[in-house]
Amino acid sequence: MDSNASTPRPHVKARPTTYGGVQFRSRLEARWAAFFDCMGWRWEYEPFEGNNYIPDFVLLGKAPVAVEVKPATSVGELRQYAAKVINGLDGVWQHDILLVGLAPLLGPCESFAASRVIGLLFESYEPDEFTTTSGWVDGGGTWMRCNECGLTTFHHDSMWYQARICGHADGDHHIGKAPEQLIRDAWATAANATQWKSPA
Repeated sequence: MDSNASTPRPHVKARPTTYGGVQFRSRLEARWAAFFDCMGWRWEYEPFEGNNYIPDFVLLGKAPVAVEVKPATSVGELRQYAAKVINGLDGVWQHDILLVGLAPLLGPCESFAASRVIGLLFESYEPDEFTTTSGWVDGGGTWMRCNECGLTTFHHDSMWYQARICGHADGDHHIGKAPEQLIRDAWATAANATQWKSPA
């Protein structure tokens, strides 16, 4: 059980930040955009409107992912935002949903104690012989390196091991070890790209 799951975080006022010619509502959102660029992931900011809700990003590719950015330090903290995001995308978005926090290396995740995760990943599912409804199954977005294309990305920790974004899937044969130092370096580079500078 995550000890931080019910601990309220102090409210910090968001500081609008410009990165890559885009005005973001917060520096944290801008840093995530810069991080996506460092990782080689294509993205769109506030790409569409859902049910009184606009996702922060969509990561583009064969396996697209809607992304919500929150000031959380653990998967447990991210869970408190899940219902609002799911309701906001219900009937509007049929792909996966990722909630991310204050850093891209969270962990350990509940399902696999040794895993480092990017955040809380909701995998979409369609009706089948067991259910008449569609929806999402939550779990950790576990970091991986795709052995098919070399992209550092993530997969669901307990459902389909498809590499998100690039879309490669071959049982678990396509899953390689994520280069954690590359992820840390990309996050540091993103911080430098989005740091606040006083007006001249």
